[in-house]
Amino acid sequence: MAAILPLQLSYSAEAGQQTLFPTLLLDGAQAILVDCGYPGSLPLLEAALRPLGLGIADLTGVVITHHDDDHMGALAQLKRAVPHLQVSTGAGEAPYVSGARRSLRLVQAEALQPSLPPEAQAWGRQFCRRLAAVEPVPVDHLLREGETLPWCGGCRVLATPGHTPGHISLYLPAHAVVISGDAAVVQTGRLAVANPQFALDLPAAQRSLCALEALPWTTCSCYHGGILRRDAGRPGRVLCSCRPEDAPALLALFHDTVHTVCAADYAPAQLDAWAPADRDAAAWTAGLLRRTTLVAEEDGQIVGFGNIGPDGYLDLLYVHKDHQRQGIATALCDALETLYPVEQVTVHASVTARPFFEGRGYRAIQAQQVERRGQRLTNFVMEKRSI
Repeated sequence: MAAILPLQLSYSAEAGQQTLFPTLLLDGAQAILVDCGYPGSLPLLEAALRPLGLGIADLTGVVITHHDDDHMGALAQLKRAVPHLQVSTGAGEAPYVSGARRSLRLVQAEALQPSLPPEAQAWGRQFCRRLAAVEPVPVDHLLREGETLPWCGGCRVLATPGHTPGHISLYLPAHAVVISGDAAVVQTGRLAVANPQFALDLPAAQRSLCALEALPWTTCSCYHGGILRRDAGRPGRVLCSCRPEDAPALLALFHDTVHTVCAADYAPAQLDAWAPADRDAAAWTAGLLRRTTLVAEEDGQIVGFGNIGPDGYLDLLYVHKDHQRQGIATALCDALETLYPVEQVTVHASVTARPFFEGRGYRAIQAQQVERRGQRLTNFVMEKRSI
């Protein structure tokens, strides 16, 4: 069975946390990674693959959308670890990936260095050294506009220049999925040009973004920002990957939803234990980012969220109290249940949520009592066959 799987690589730096979203294409014996992170990312890649039952050695190929260090930085280390790995990139990017030509991003950074303010000079020099240190790797396959690769029902190569001249994206029409690379990022629930101030050809980048938006996709997987899923029937509604800065709003939504929507099924003390006012914000954020969390937005407002892991356990699903029975939970479940190629999806449903999951074909396996802060709450272990 073919699958298009989102991966998450999280990095901590002085400027804060950054998360990159490579994509893994699985099709029979093929396991193709699209972009691979900064130098030194192999442990993060191993950790992202492990819940899928895979390791670095299982990869058969890697597609590099362009030669920026956050996209190809780990490539040389990856190739040394997996010598049989086939490296593919656009014909226009190949000279920079292979080292035949000097990195255009490095050339740009060096040109900008004299114009940086004094307090940014040291950072600029360090950034140039970082770009210069990226190891080149020979390219096995040159990809060209319109070429269809034999993965996941057909994977079409799209020329999306602008961020760099040879940038490519991928389109999988059988799945209605676009893998954008840096031709698009998710910002406030919509696609945007990635770092327009650093686009090597901004008009071309804007044209590439328009071309991607015009394709008949349902899901766009962006390297920065993650998943954006659009609903043709509800133009104002989108689902997008959770960002760290979303966590406070999601915590408030969770608290308010539990204390209002679930109030008919649980006592006040139970609600306080389930959704306490003093919940650890850092632990909450880490939990959201540990799994694939999708946020539902309606005309720019967060109205719900849910998450799932590669093991098929659907952990959280909450919809704003003022947006109940509007199809938001259904849209979230439709997306979450199909993210990973698991035989069944499992949920521990509250008394309140049980009828919703039964309506989706979940079967109650058993009732259970869970303890939260000295309170015992009833929920139901429910399962749904997905394959």
